[in-house]
Amino acid sequence: MFLGTIPMGLATIINGFISFGLPLMGATAVVIAQQLWKVDAVLAILCGVGLPLMMFTRQSHPLSSMTALWLLPIVTAEVAAVSGWIVAP
Repeated sequence: MFLGTIPMGLATIINGFISFGLPLMGATAVVIAQQLWKVDAVLAILCGVGLPLMMFTRQSHPLSSMTALWLLPIVTAEVAAVSGWIVAP
């Protein structure tokens, strides 16, 4: 379930790269941040689709074990989208 935190952490690095790298590196920081965001978006999609798919097809989970933690892989895509609007301009 915590594999979704990898793209979330990468989104934080991308946001910091735009905030702090742009004054230091200029346009190069934007290019690097855009490439990192593409990797982040792919990882977010893989986590958002792949982890729930594996949970339902390869594991057995009773309804009583359902927690809010199951939403963590899906939230990863939302975090990547928030990071995208910072990189897009």
